[in-house]
Amino acid sequence: MLRVEGPVAAAPALERELRRASHGSTGVVVDLTGVTLLASAGVAGLTRARRYITAEAGLRLISPPGSSAAHILSLVRIPHGPDEDLATVTAD
Repeated sequence: MLRVEGPVAAAPALERELRRASHGSTGVVVDLTGVTLLASAGVAGLTRARRYITAEAGLRLISPPGSSAAHILSLVRIPHGPDEDLATVTAD
């Protein structure tokens, strides 16, 4: 599980970590519970990650209801949930 905390205003470090976590993995779980700001660059990074991770494995985004990350992910219609069972992301 990859835990992301604080503001996500840029995507390069997040994308690097997602790529590293996905190598040889059957799935990647990203816990966004601690995210205080999810800027457009962070959303773009998650969108790009969806393309390469879901082709090889599953990607699950965890964000509790009412959190900053949940609000933004809902607005841009990126699947997420409060726990692993509800947060499976599929490729578009």
